[in-house]
Amino acid sequence: MKILDFEGTLCGNYAVISDFQIKSSAANYDHGLFGRQGGTVRCLYLKEFTIKGKRNIGAFAGTNTGTIEYCSAVGDIDVSRSFTDTDGGTTVTCGEIAGYNSGVISNCSFDGNVNAKANSQYMYVRVNAYCGGILGSNAGTIEDSYSVASVTATTHGSNTTVGCYSYAGGICASLSGSVKNSFVGGNVQVVVDVYQYGRDFGVNIGGAYAVRYSGATVENTYVLEGQKLSGVYINDAGTIVTVDPAPTLTLSEIEEMLGKSFPIQ
Repeated sequence: MKILDFEGTLCGNYAVISDFQIKSSAANYDHGLFGRQGGTVRCLYLKEFTIKGKRNIGAFAGTNTGTIEYCSAVGDIDVSRSFTDTDGGTTVTCGEIAGYNSGVISNCSFDGNVNAKANSQYMYVRVNAYCGGILGSNAGTIEDSYSVASVTATTHGSNTTVGCYSYAGGICASLSGSVKNSFVGGNVQVVVDVYQYGRDFGVNIGGAYAVRYSGATVENTYVLEGQKLSGVYINDAGTIVTVDPAPTLTLSEIEEMLGKSFPIQ
């Protein structure tokens, strides 16, 4: 059973939590090992897990406002929701560690599959899917970390849907905080599936991030050689925007540049 809110300090002493599942149909709650994490979590490994929900989803937390350090996660993250014109929100967000972060992610590693899907079933609803290998949306700090997780953001629109927007990045989909001394290697994909009369569709995809806002910083951050970016459009909707803020290097080159070794899972 997950903890809805955590504000303390958890030192896992490098323990492994494996083979757990979280599946929720609740539309207004964050989901992960912790729903909302505002304390400190360190030295804990999560593996072979499956987490499914409808809003902010991550292995350690749906939303992180605290510190997660010296941790790793290897598993599957899946956020999916169908929106109607009576729903309050229209955005789904997920990452291998957390859906949304305004805290600190430090010395962590991630692998697995991360998928975000938003469906619009009725008119006047614009839907957004944010998906990242570490975080869906980062307003805090990521440092000395890496992800080789595969990332896919998908939106689907019906007749007269206002808009569908898919955002996917190897580290995070949305960056308004900072990333430093980190790298990413997992493949990234966006999908936009729209009805022929739909309006206002688009995608952003990037090796490290999809969208970068004013004030965000990227320092000593690299893309692992061999990473693939791809977009799938039905009915020719959307225009792909590729953002590559970092050079593409081999793992040995990255380790030399950052001065440390990275044991990929």
